Amino acid sequence: MSKLDQKNVAKKKVTSGALFEKVRGMGIFIYFIMTAVWLEVIFHVRSFEVTGAELIHAVLFSACMAMIPAIICAFLPQKPAKVLAIIFTVFIIILFGVQTVYNEVFKNYLTLSLAGENAGQVIDYWREILVAIKDQWFSILLFMLPLIFLCTIGRKIINFGGIALKCKLIAAASTVALWIVLLATLRVYGTDTYSPYDLYNNEFEHIISMEKLGLLTTMRIDLGKMLFEEESDELVLEVIATTPTTVAPTTSALQPTTSDSSGTSYSTEQTTPKEEIEVILDYVLDTSPNILDIDFAKINETVTDKNVLTINNYFANATPTNKNEYTGMFEGYNLIKITAEAFCSYAVDEEITPTLYKLANTGFVFNNYYNQTWFGSTQSGEFVACMGLPVSNNEGGLFKKLGEKGNTLPFAMGNMLTSVGYSTYAYHNGSYNYYKRNLSHPIMGYIYKGVGNGLNIKNTWPQSDLEMIEVTMDDYIDKVPFHAYYMTISGHLNYSFGGNYMAKKNKAAVDHLEYSDECKAYLACNIELDKALEALINRLDEEGLLETTLIVLSSDHQPYGLSKEAVDEFAGHEVEETFELYKSTLIMWSGSMKEPVVVDKICSSLDIMPTICNLMGIEYDSRMYMGKDIFSDAEPLVVFGHNSINCFMTDKIAYNARNGKVTYLTEEEVDKAYINEKKALVKNMYKVAAAVINTDYYSYVEEYTPYGIDKLAYPEKYDFPIDY
Repeated sequence: MSKLDQKNVAKKKVTSGALFEKVRGMGIFIYFIMTAVWLEVIFHVRSFEVTGAELIHAVLFSACMAMIPAIICAFLPQKPAKVLAIIFTVFIIILFGVQTVYNEVFKNYLTLSLAGENAGQVIDYWREILVAIKDQWFSILLFMLPLIFLCTIGRKIINFGGIALKCKLIAAASTVALWIVLLATLRVYGTDTYSPYDLYNNEFEHIISMEKLGLLTTMRIDLGKMLFEEESDELVLEVIATTPTTVAPTTSALQPTTSDSSGTSYSTEQTTPKEEIEVILDYVLDTSPNILDIDFAKINETVTDKNVLTINNYFANATPTNKNEYTGMFEGYNLIKITAEAFCSYAVDEEITPTLYKLANTGFVFNNYYNQTWFGSTQSGEFVACMGLPVSNNEGGLFKKLGEKGNTLPFAMGNMLTSVGYSTYAYHNGSYNYYKRNLSHPIMGYIYKGVGNGLNIKNTWPQSDLEMIEVTMDDYIDKVPFHAYYMTISGHLNYSFGGNYMAKKNKAAVDHLEYSDECKAYLACNIELDKALEALINRLDEEGLLETTLIVLSSDHQPYGLSKEAVDEFAGHEVEETFELYKSTLIMWSGSMKEPVVVDKICSSLDIMPTICNLMGIEYDSRMYMGKDIFSDAEPLVVFGHNSINCFMTDKIAYNARNGKVTYLTEEEVDKAYINEKKALVKNMYKVAAAVINTDYYSYVEEYTPYGIDKLAYPEKYDFPIDY
């Protein structure tokens, strides 16, 4: 080799060495950027429908977030910087891993507030968590690759600390510049509701935010709201130009209906104008509004809280629902109301669950009932069924909040029926203080028992609904009129014969079915619920109360513990996941009903409370619920929680808030103004519902309710203790 060649080789080595040292000097920054990008991409591929442009924004936002620990490490000496880099990496991986496992179990994602509420209850789900970790092992392994790299190759080639000041300044300046560019370009996607711009600046919705802004950015926004935003923040509602419409509330079994490609059935019958007076057998039907004489103007004069004033004006201007031919149909009846764990239409089988089948098909038959899975799963689903208010994806621990704040709840069924002489009891065959029901259920008007404070049943997982019914009926069966409320647990996940006592107990009854073990186990769990209902009906019949008792059964949420494959297996086709997945069965039945009443109107769990009030002829104010009496002439509106937050369905359209897609359900022309009106209405429903609880708004209207009037006359009757 000539001297010239030797000189060139040496020069190349020096140049390469210098380049390597420069890259090595910036290695800690490059490492954290690549780690954030890697984790976000894996998380998005697993969790969402990945879209190119929005995914780029999500990963670049996360890259900026990742520069924070990188810059911190850069200011430290080499050894402590290396230790801190490992700690930061582990923390970030845990963030992604926890969300992945949580989603595998609950089909949802955590906010920091919900994590705080449920931290102490993780141990109760240890079986499900272990199964989820096993099922998601590959995703978890991919998440851990940056840590593996860091602890092997990375520790040799990355300069962790003692970085030159120039490099640190370049890194910081580049991060700020990129952040500014990202913020400036958010408007590229528009500024509509749940656009990246809206999510970042206005409406925080953590699931869509994770998809469009990235998990790390979402967690940062969530932390900021939790630390710096107070519940007393001013409530600002959307402006709505209301155009009231009417629909036919029910159809007979022989009436023609029309179905479109979405599978939604709607009546073709025309409604009778409200102005006409309907006369049936010389009886003038009362179609006056279901309202109480609430003095909203007086409330406005006596309060100074701006949020209370906003809520008060919202309800004062809300359109009430009218009484109808079903008003008072079950007046004076006993009421047994059940929120059944993970119940859905797949659990209704003429052979396997004959009692459920009978109740679902010989009472009111709701052909288009939707049971949303709300954020917070069971506690939120139960809250909706008991309070008639939706739960936003920013709300967690509502029962605990109700109890700890000591909210006044005049429109909870226990309080309403107590005020007219009912004996009221509530039961749960799980731990009595789980979700702090021991705080919330007494102030809803119930004498409450769960496992640990008076309900004595066999200690299994899950526990038996049948045993709960059998040991509690004596509490109220001779106290007519009575109202008993149950939150069941036998239908709880996981759906296997190895880890679910109820599935194992009833396995023989499903062995012959041509289903997967997962589907069989789900049915076997619900056999226990079916047996409980059978025992309940038999006892009511023995006591001569079957024809004077109304039984209402709904679910807290769809069975998210079932895999998508199992859901499709039950349905016999691939189930659409935004709307169809939540189509379910609502039971409203009494032994006095001689023939079924078929209801084609779309409705949901939000509508249960006002519908019961109307059926039982209870004095109530329909404006105080976000749901509507199903039998009224109000336009139907189903709002979807969970992953479908702010998605909604009317009798005309189905709107998917995640992608802005509108599906038209009729041939009727629907303009953009109608869609925008409903979008604004749904947003207001969530905002007002949260504010009602946070401000204890019902305390301001309590004195105008039968419960409040009775409470004023007999205060000792309503001095509810926390535990029994």
